[in-house]
Formats: sequence, structure tokens, C-alpha cells
Amino acid sequence: MRIAFTCEPDAYLTEGRTMMGRRSAGAAFLRAAVEAMPPDQPFILFGGKRSGAAEIAKAIDAVTPGRQIQWIAGNRTDQLKQIGTLFRLDPGLGADARLRLRENPLAYSLCGITHTLSSLRAQEIITGYVTEPMMEWDALICTSTAALDVVRTSIEAAIDYHRWRMGGDVRPDLPMFPVIPLGVHAATFAPAASRRASARARLGLTEDDVVVLYAGRLSFATKAHPYPMYRAVEAVIRRTGKRLVLVQAGQSANASADEAVRAAAGKYAPSARHIFVDGADDDQYFDAFQAGDIFMSLADNVQETFGITPIEAMAAALPVIISDWNGYKDTVRQGVDGFRITSWAPKPGAGAELAQRFEVDKAYEPFCARVAAAVSFDHEELADRLEMLVNDPDLRRRMGEAGRLRAERDYDWGGIYRRYVELWAEQTRRRSKGLLSAAQKIATRPAMHPGHLDGYHVFRTYPTHLMESDTVVSPVPDSTGRIRSTVLGELLFAHIELSAEQARRLIAIVDKGPILLGDLGKAMRMTDAAVAVLAGKLAKMDIVRLSRSEAATN
Repeated sequence: MRIAFTCEPDAYLTEGRTMMGRRSAGAAFLRAAVEAMPPDQPFILFGGKRSGAAEIAKAIDAVTPGRQIQWIAGNRTDQLKQIGTLFRLDPGLGADARLRLRENPLAYSLCGITHTLSSLRAQEIITGYVTEPMMEWDALICTSTAALDVVRTSIEAAIDYHRWRMGGDVRPDLPMFPVIPLGVHAATFAPAASRRASARARLGLTEDDVVVLYAGRLSFATKAHPYPMYRAVEAVIRRTGKRLVLVQAGQSANASADEAVRAAAGKYAPSARHIFVDGADDDQYFDAFQAGDIFMSLADNVQETFGITPIEAMAAALPVIISDWNGYKDTVRQGVDGFRITSWAPKPGAGAELAQRFEVDKAYEPFCARVAAAVSFDHEELADRLEMLVNDPDLRRRMGEAGRLRAERDYDWGGIYRRYVELWAEQTRRRSKGLLSAAQKIATRPAMHPGHLDGYHVFRTYPTHLMESDTVVSPVPDSTGRIRSTVLGELLFAHIELSAEQARRLIAIVDKGPILLGDLGKAMRMTDAAVAVLAGKLAKMDIVRLSRSEAATN
């Protein structure tokens, strides 16, 4: 099966970029896709810039040296018809569906994936599915059941809105919404005694130190407020007398945010030793998992839809303590791989004022922070669960081993990517059925999306006259040919993208005498639209002249 992938370096590459879950997930996906492809099959990139394709090609070469790369320009949707499926690492399928409309909705399938669903752009994209030319053979992969619930809720609200707006029933074609989680390359995190010893030595840890690891963005507003974690660590130290070390592997958005995190750690967990690890440094990041004993992540933010770090911890055989929140609900089995801590949030309706503020000020991080401000956890339950794991090394080992097996079986990219391939095959089957079931609907489709109409149609009342088939095209006298040769080579007209060969052919025909535009098209073997554009460009240069025929003026 051949798949084309959108050519967007920011979706696949992490080097030199801010640490973000979608980027690390994209880089891991790219590796999985390259490793799964037959060696002689090119990696196909669609759209974007050729320079972007070259940037992605370097990352691909690091996985499989010598892999052939095929780049398809964004206006060559005809080539996608030969491939069958276009995949993008975000939910923005609407623009691709509009572009496909010019070709044929049956020409190929579209597939995207959710990441954050809380931004204005993400919400506009998802609710826009109701009015986009999307088909049942398209798909948006939801990375968790929580993400699926968000998508369904948003689309149902959009349908209700359009029912009210249009005054009738609305039954749009919608894509499939399969739930396929993100994956990890489990072997990368696999525990090893020698790696653990060297990692702990580099961090200056002793055998008696119990290491609690947090990994991810160090952000109060868009990831996880650290206060419950700090409080739990301090409480367990006081209860048990154990030496706890809190390792935080991640990055802050800026220096002031980093200072705030460090100050809070010292203030609310003063009895713990604190180590901060650069999450953008792969060696330091992987060492943190090798050195850890317990993983903790209390995500409280609507930006989260899945959460990859608990899976990384499970792959590293660490028991996990997480919030019972978003996609975490899918991944960690309560009491088996770790513990999910009870979470609380206000019921629907309580956030209307926050939504209005977000609509007005467009301030994303403050919106996320305001919503998360009223999300809470059971602090006593959290401290109790942490105490259990700190006091019981055997429990840590049992849970860690259960998590490791689950990560390898259910979340390794090798298996996850096979689920993608199965989905793409199902999309192809649905599209094949659509050749019959949707034939009549497709036949009556508009030629293009109403937001991207032909400029000569939308602005048709601007000119004095429109170029019709009976418009007369006449030569402009130029006995020496000096004006023509000068103007045709003039940089001033480089932007009009004139084919020199076509221009010479048209001029040769018109030089024989005035000719109707329709007849000129036949002589040129061009459509009326194409010959009108060509003649219009030459008329702009005053190489030919346009006039209305006598029949048109009578």
C-alpha cells in the first residue's frame, strides 16, 4: 500500500524546536513509517516546499540510509489519485478536502490525527467538518476515547448550530473517527541494569534514594500544575522518613517560568532533593527514565488528549501514578500498571464565561490555565498511593513489569503503525464502494469550494467587458518586432507566467488578421478559458487588442 504524507517539517522534526508532545510523537511516527516500508518503496511527500522535503529526507536517512524520497507539488493532486491516500499529522483535513473537490472526492482518501483539541484553530477545524466536502472514506484518528468524545461533542454542537441557521435538517457526510493511540519505540526505554547504574551515578543518586520522575513540559498553564505532586512528595517523606528525589525532565517556556517551577519545588517539597533534566537532550531524557523508581504525571489541562509520557514510563518498567484524566484513562490500568488519582472538574455550563473571554481575547495559555484552575485531585489518595509504592519495592517491580509488557504489546510503534495501515486499507475499501453508492452525488458536486471560487467568476462585474467566444482578437502593428521582443522579455511581466511557445503560436495566428476568440481557441487547440487567459495577457502587453464583434454591439 502506498501512502503520501504531507510535507510539513514541523510535524516530524524535533531538532532545534521547542519540546512539544506533537513533535516528539511526529518524529516517532516518522521512524515507524520508514521502518515499516519495503526498502525499495519511496517515501512520498506531498505539498509544502521542496526545501521542506529535503529537511525531512535528512531525518529519514538517519533511520534508513539511502531511502528514496518522492516529492509531489501541492497542485499535483492528479498524482494523489494514483497513490490512494493522503495522511497528515494533524486534524486539518478540510483544506485538503476542498482541494480534492477540484479533482474528484473519489480520487483518494484523506486521513488525519488529533493532537490538542482545545485551541481556537483546532475547534474551528473540527466544527468545520460539518461544512467541508469530506467523505465517509476519510478518517480522523482520535488518539484516545477522551479525544473521540471531544470531537463528537464539537461536531454535534456544529450540526445543531447549522440546523438553527439553515432552518432545516442537516445530515453531512462525516469521516470515520477510529481510536488509535500514539505509540512509543519501546526498546528505546527498555530497562537495563547497566544503564540504570550509570544513569543514577551521573545524577549522583545512592541505592537508598527513591526517585520520583516527572517528564513533560514544565508548564503550570498547559500541562500539569505541580503543586499536588510537590505536596505528595513532601507528605510521604514526612510519613516514611525515606529519601525521595524528584527528577523533572522537561523544558519551561522561558526563564521566568523555569524560575517559578524551581522556586515552587523548593517551597512545597523542601525535604526532597530536586534534579531538573533538559527534556530536549535525548541522553539526559532517557537516563532519567533509567534512573527512576516511580513515574508521576498529574495532567490537569484540556490541552492534553492522550499523554505519551506514561507509556514511556511503562516501557521503562516504572510503576505510574497519574491523574484520572483525558487519555490517561485508556492507558494505565488501575492497580495493575499503577494508580489513577481521582479528579474533579465543574459540570458543563460552568465554563461559558471562560469560553467567551477566549473568543474575545484569543489568549490560548490563559484560557487553558483558567479552565485547569478549577480541576482538582484527591490529595490524600495521591499521598497514600505514593506511600504504598515508596514502601514496597516488590509492588513497584510487579507494576513496572506489567506496564512494560503492556507497552510492548499494545503501544509499541510497530503494532500501532500496523493499525494505521489497516485503517488506510479500510478507507480504500469504503472508497471503492463509494464508486457506486455515491456516484450520483459526486456527479452533481460543485466544481470547487465556495471559499475558493474562480476569481474571474467572483469578480465578473469588475471589468467593462467579459471576453466571450465572439470577442475579436486583432494584431497590433509592429513592423520591426522590436516592441514585442522587448516586452516579452521584460522582467516587469515575469509574474504573469506567460508560455513563450504559446505566445508565439497565438501571435502568428492573429497576425494573419482579426479572429474571434472562439475560433482562436480551436486553432490553438485550447479551451475557451485557457485561450482567453493567454490572449488577455498579450493584450495587457498591447501585443494584441480586444474588441467587441459587430454582432455583440447590435
